[in-house]
Amino acid sequence: MNGPETIQRFSRWVASRPSGTARLVWRGGTLVLHVASGRVVGIEGLDPVPLRRLGAPAVDGSDALQAAMAVAASTGRPEAEAVGLVKEMMESSLKAWMLDPFRELELIDTEPSPPGQPSISLPHVLVELVLGDGGTELTDILLPDLDVVLRRSKGFLEGYAALGLTEEADLVAAKITGQRTAEEIASRSPHDRREVIRLLAALTAAGLLEPVPVATTTQEPLMVAPPDFQDVPERSRRLPAGLLVGLVALLVLILVGVAMTALKSRAGTGHEKGRWGITVDSGCEPEDLQRILRKAGRFPDAVRAMRTDPEDQGPCWQLVFGDFRSPGEAESAIASIPSRLLGNDFEPKVTPIRDVTGDNAGRSP
Repeated sequence: MNGPETIQRFSRWVASRPSGTARLVWRGGTLVLHVASGRVVGIEGLDPVPLRRLGAPAVDGSDALQAAMAVAASTGRPEAEAVGLVKEMMESSLKAWMLDPFRELELIDTEPSPPGQPSISLPHVLVELVLGDGGTELTDILLPDLDVVLRRSKGFLEGYAALGLTEEADLVAAKITGQRTAEEIASRSPHDRREVIRLLAALTAAGLLEPVPVATTTQEPLMVAPPDFQDVPERSRRLPAGLLVGLVALLVLILVGVAMTALKSRAGTGHEKGRWGITVDSGCEPEDLQRILRKAGRFPDAVRAMRTDPEDQGPCWQLVFGDFRSPGEAESAIASIPSRLLGNDFEPKVTPIRDVTGDNAGRSP
């Protein structure tokens, strides 16, 4: 039997926006997903009968997406209708795999063709699977213990914005600070407790949240003194005066060296290395997160959402425009920022781009 670790491994793989193949096996079947940049471009293992009932020509059933395109080409049916059926069938297989305690997973590094038409977003499928009808029974599978800290995975803000969830979901997401357990997030939310936990389970399924067990408190071992410690004369435990003076002198030299290095670094302004952007909006309230995520989702090629604090230690966000090689280059671009990206009465400012979230930086338009 396999615990939730197998599902979590699959979810982490999905969150990495992979290009490869996932082979999911359970007692009722096998599902093979060919993925390119996080989108499913080929599916094997689905029953071809439902597609044939739509009027698909004779197909071997090995690739359901090819069968869907064949339906659209031969019958004139909308391609979205056929692909939608494939998506429902895939969700049904994924659910059966998650519910089977004997589930197996094999991840294979392959080079499938780039996403074309049609393709299916795997994170969307997993979130819809849990939030849709019949998804409640998956909550206990994905979050069997609510006393786990939920941390945002790398790329959380970008991945979450792409889902296009409701404002109520945004308010719940704003409470995920990386220091609260699932139970604490649910108890702090004014929304229905079951629906909050269900949302957290859906984001966990898509790999956007990582469950981390709370460290249990254990009794510290008693300090055991070495033999005859109490019998050692007091003066023998003191450092010789000459050695103490030498250590102090060494410490002073180290501090002087650090200070000189800092002064040299400051003297080199204008040649700073790194990546720089322009903060065009920021805030620390839930409504600020909603606004920033909406803009990041609407203009993904121009801006990115970033936490203003390292390692999710506080609930503040900023919207960053561009990706520049120096502060001067960023400063020169402030005048070219489209007004639709600016927050109300917000003064743009140059800021370093930190890769603490793993998001891809926005590109200058």
